[in-house]
Amino acid sequence: MKRQSGFTLIELILVIVILGILAATAAPKFAALRPEAEKAVLQGIMGSAASAASMAHGIYLAQNNQTDTLVYATGVPISMVKGYPDATISGIFAALDLPAGNVYTITTVGAIGTIAKSANGAAVANCNFTYTNSVASDVPPVLAGPTYSGC
Repeated sequence: MKRQSGFTLIELILVIVILGILAATAAPKFAALRPEAEKAVLQGIMGSAASAASMAHGIYLAQNNQTDTLVYATGVPISMVKGYPDATISGIFAALDLPAGNVYTITTVGAIGTIAKSANGAAVANCNFTYTNSVASDVPPVLAGPTYSGC
């Protein structure tokens, strides 16, 4: 007589119950990944802004620019202030080459530009960082933030 091997119905039910318990405890962790990813993207863009400002400043110096004019990086005009990108859409926003409109926005008040995540063309509150214009030649712009409690 040949003996059959396999799993009993009870064993299969126990495995399914255990997998269900594991899934129930892990699901909330995976559900919270989107806000963490949004925070990481904002931190990455802020780091890119610092790099873009330094690169534009290098182009400015290489061109022996003596006035606050435009610098061209990959064919894109970047408006400059004190040798660094201006805190405007034609300055640091152009240097970053971010998708405008429904993805990111920049709001400029005086010498401070606030780059924010955008939803339907409007800035998302508390999901931004600020870029403050350089105050003197060879003084880098100041980046502050990011604020990401609303991402």
